[in-house]
Amino acid sequence: MIAQSYRTGAEGKVDLVLEVDCDLVAVEVKHTTTVGGRDLRSLRDFTAEDNARLGVVINNDIAPRRCEDRTVGIPYMHL
Repeated sequence: MIAQSYRTGAEGKVDLVLEVDCDLVAVEVKHTTTVGGRDLRSLRDFTAEDNARLGVVINNDIAPRRCEDRTVGIPYMHL
């Protein structure tokens, strides 16, 4: 497994990129209970630019949620 941060072509930043078995997973950490479009912009850019399999937003929500097609939200308390 390789982990690193990443800047997208649109100057967005992804907090963590994991490479596992040749697949990329982008991770953002947000201190919010509601994940909105602005919170997903960097993940959306990264998954489009680099064909990442999944984007994950770690947040303060009470339950895991699907945010977009390839993006899920996972609460801190579920880690």
